Amino acid sequence: MGEQVVVPLIESVLASALMSKYATASAALVAVVAIALGALWLLLSEGDDDVVGSFVQHLDPKYFVAPHIRDSKSRENADAVDLSVVIPAFNEKERISIMLDEALGFLKKQKGSYEVILVDDGSGDTTAKLVLDKYADEKVNVVRLKKNMGKGFAVKVGMLSAVGKRRLMVDADGATKFSDLAGLQEKIDSNKYQIAFGSRHHLSSDASVKRAWYRNVFMWGLHLLVRILITSNGQPIQDTQCGFKLFTEDAAEKLFGSLHIRRWAFDLELVVLAQRYSLSIAEVPVNWHEVAGSKLSLIPATLSMLKDMVRIRLSYLTGVWTTASIKG
Repeated sequence: MGEQVVVPLIESVLASALMSKYATASAALVAVVAIALGALWLLLSEGDDDVVGSFVQHLDPKYFVAPHIRDSKSRENADAVDLSVVIPAFNEKERISIMLDEALGFLKKQKGSYEVILVDDGSGDTTAKLVLDKYADEKVNVVRLKKNMGKGFAVKVGMLSAVGKRRLMVDADGATKFSDLAGLQEKIDSNKYQIAFGSRHHLSSDASVKRAWYRNVFMWGLHLLVRILITSNGQPIQDTQCGFKLFTEDAAEKLFGSLHIRRWAFDLELVVLAQRYSLSIAEVPVNWHEVAGSKLSLIPATLSMLKDMVRIRLSYLTGVWTTASIKG
């Protein structure tokens, strides 16, 4: 009687253990496949084999010194300038004039030649027309992308169209005081740095920073992830996202010639690329204030940046991306 009870019990326990073992193995296999597919999706999303020039809409050459991506021959024939100012813009007709007036007012008082390149990132408004009409007599050039490609792509187009010995990236909203360029130039002049990032880190505890609380949460979380995924093995950068960055010509050519990320997280890839090229980055405190009319949609932008941070980490770690692996 005891044997009749014990034997089926043992068989039941063994069967359960076996099923549990297979279930665990199956779950592990599913997890591995899911991770592999997720990594593959991250690595292959937003194909990077597009020719930059194919997205550029040629505007009236009268107002645009170089209405296409300059090839090596046309660059050799172009007159170099001391400073190129690259401004990515998307639906900025309400804010662009204030920013350009301030920038041009500063530049005209400085020694040296300059050019301003506004890259209209497929705007649905009249940003490009407004700039062409209002600044026709200024050294302001306009490139219009045929469709919205993202801020990173727009900046890349501008940087690879520029002929400046130094190249400044500046946001169209005018949030950063343009005269703070002097501080960035001073760092480059020292010959210790090839890149200078404007930084708002010194303002983080200052009451003068007028930033919405949810944007502070976003920035704090972003900085933590950046330290973990991007700068853990290199130079710590306190503020990667300030839209006020100065590059030497050589640094701009190297970084933007290798840039893959098209949207908000492109600044993070610049940091990784700078590390790989052994380029030094200086952080320079700048005056900054929040300007109404931001195009940043917090939740979608957060998800996009999270995806791109992982994508950057995986792509360079696995060798899928290398420096200068794509061409403009």
